[in-house]
Amino acid sequence: DSAVLWEGLAAAYQSLGRSTAALRSYTRALELEPGRLYCLMQSAALHHQLGSFNEALTAYRQALDQQPGHPAALLGAAEVQLASAHRHSRMGAHGIAAIELEGAAECAAAAAAGCT
Repeated sequence: DSAVLWEGLAAAYQSLGRSTAALRSYTRALELEPGRLYCLMQSAALHHQLGSFNEALTAYRQALDQQPGHPAALLGAAEVQLASAHRHSRMGAHGIAAIELEGAAECAAAAAAGCT
């Protein structure tokens, strides 16, 4: 098995709009090579798209472990936390939403600081 081949297959599935199949293939590539930044970023984006906010945030954090300060990973993490805060607010979990909004603001600020 080659992580590069699984990543390529995942990208093909993703381009066809087959998000679940793409996510499975990125996951397999990451099992073979856990530090593949592209796979982590794409997995995070797909989890976010599918509404799996905890998994998306975990993948963005793993990407940031690989490359601290990565602007796209920071912005992705901010977007996920914002979406999760919106979901929690609609459910009446305002305390959790507030914590997630703080996290989103911190990630966005860190991304902006890294881009100046």
